[in-house]
Amino acid sequence: MAVNYDRAYSTPLANTDTVIYTASADCILSNINICNKSATTTTLFVWVKALGVTDYYLHYQLSIGGYDTFNRVCGDVIIATDVVYVKATLATLDFSFSFSEITP
Repeated sequence: MAVNYDRAYSTPLANTDTVIYTASADCILSNINICNKSATTTTLFVWVKALGVTDYYLHYQLSIGGYDTFNRVCGDVIIATDVVYVKATLATLDFSFSFSEITP
């Protein structure tokens, strides 16, 4: 079994569903880091679209203050072909995900 450690980054447009990561193998999402680069509070969403399953949210309507950061250590399992989306009410957030892809 091989493990590939990687990161994905995105600065989405305002109110736009944005793909930050499409799993090419089963993986474990280890960290979510979000930084608000403006003085204005904004709201964000992070969710996973899984094949044949209802979307599930990792964060729903999470408010992040001006010039603030949000860090989450997690252990969410993402299956090959799952797609991770992000969205924010303003185009002022940087998203960073760290994950470990596991291949046989």
